[in-house]
Amino acid sequence: MKQALIRTCPASKALAVVTLALGMISMAGESFGRTPIRPQIILRVINEAGVADRTLRQVQKETAAILGRAGIELVWLDCEDGSADWASGNPCQEISGPADFWLRIRASKSTVAARELGYAQLDAVQKIGEAGVSYQAAEELAQRCHAETFQILGAAIVHEIGHLMLGGASAHSPTGVMSAAWGVHELDLVSIGELSFTLAQAKRLRQEIQRRTDHGKVGWYERGSWESDRAPGAAQ
Repeated sequence: MKQALIRTCPASKALAVVTLALGMISMAGESFGRTPIRPQIILRVINEAGVADRTLRQVQKETAAILGRAGIELVWLDCEDGSADWASGNPCQEISGPADFWLRIRASKSTVAARELGYAQLDAVQKIGEAGVSYQAAEELAQRCHAETFQILGAAIVHEIGHLMLGGASAHSPTGVMSAAWGVHELDLVSIGELSFTLAQAKRLRQEIQRRTDHGKVGWYERGSWESDRAPGAAQ
């Protein structure tokens, strides 16, 4: 079931609101690389939009900065579609670990509803999922809300990561990047690169990464009925 991240920035900033997505994903198996000093999330990114390398690095930096303020280390892998090949030596082809996620940066809004920034969805059978963000939607919102496209994309990606890790309506917070609705305050913080997790959310995120790391493949998909949850105001 797909959950969507909705955005709007009307002419009156007093009415501006961005209704955000629900969704989560967990991957299991062997993780690769060194033991992180801080809790670590690995993001396997497929650049379907063909975003220019300079912009992509800005998105990466923005995403890492928001996670970094929460005490989380980001490993960003530029990947392509393909089946796992454990012998290839390509980290994108390694079996996914408990805090590894796939993200697609899509060119247009054709795969999501007209007002969506992004989504996360779960394959309940395979117990895996993916998230995606729309470059076109982020670019349009940035133009209307006096922010940079990479800032909107970075914040949207982090919001999805929050749902991928914490899931459902319980991942929302009254303020910050996991707010169920981005209003004027949140959009202003996006524009100056200061939108963050709340302290409580950051602590939950670190604890969840540690829990998954300690226990490997965990039953997050068995713990609740997040698939039936929707963000307040989300399109039905």
